[in-house]
Amino acid sequence: MNWNNFHSYEVLDRWMECLAVKFGSKVELIKIGQSSEGRVLKVAHVKLGGNSTQSVFVDGGMHAREWASPASVSFILHKLVETSELDHLLNKYDIFILPLANPDGYMYSRDHDRMWRKTRSRTGQSSLFGQECFGVDPNRNFGYRWGGHGASDNACKVS
Repeated sequence: MNWNNFHSYEVLDRWMECLAVKFGSKVELIKIGQSSEGRVLKVAHVKLGGNSTQSVFVDGGMHAREWASPASVSFILHKLVETSELDHLLNKYDIFILPLANPDGYMYSRDHDRMWRKTRSRTGQSSLFGQECFGVDPNRNFGYRWGGHGASDNACKVS
């Protein structure tokens, strides 16, 4: 693994699996579900031992076209697991890391439309030309202030 390139979902997934094998006492992978296209969502639970009462959750890759986000979050995971530089944090916190929250959109932006931002879930709506519209804006799908500034009822809106 390196941070000279933006890696695919498959590379990030394999790297996380390797981390769990090589550093099993420090990291555990938790499968939290799967994307609409069937990609497994994995959270790395990083800890040094003991029972911390405080936790930190870090996610990346919410918006598909923001490739630097999964790269940055995976680099943080690397520093937490493969080095001892941040062990002082692990003595205090359990850290949960989801490097790629929107793997379908991320891969679609890599393979088809570099500016794609949303997920690839089916919406059940069609454009004026009869084409099926895909995706929702993932950060607008939390209960907190749902439908605020920037939200749209138009499933065919690109961004």
